[in-house]
Amino acid sequence: ALATSILYLKYKREVKVWLYARGICGFLQCIKEDDLDEDKLFDVFLSFSSKDAAWAYEHLIPRVEANGFSVCTYDRNFKGGFLIQDIIQEAVSSSRRTLLVLTKN
Repeated sequence: ALATSILYLKYKREVKVWLYARGICGFLQCIKEDDLDEDKLFDVFLSFSSKDAAWAYEHLIPRVEANGFSVCTYDRNFKGGFLIQDIIQEAVSSSRRTLLVLTKN
């Protein structure tokens, strides 16, 4: 029992996700959204066209951050020199949510 308790404490998140994925604790609500997002660096990753960057930085991002959310953008939070696909994948993985800005651009 002690070994089981130690393993549970060490892998609590993984155990909850495993139980939830198998429908064992969905109705018990043993896993909360915060449990899944606790390791994320940002609240939201904003993805937008480079043609909309001026608008995003002048209007959208300040409004989102004014509401207490931490914002990630691929050009502001990641270094260059990597494939854009890899940068975006890292940005999505580092953020609780992803917001795609859809425009004609």
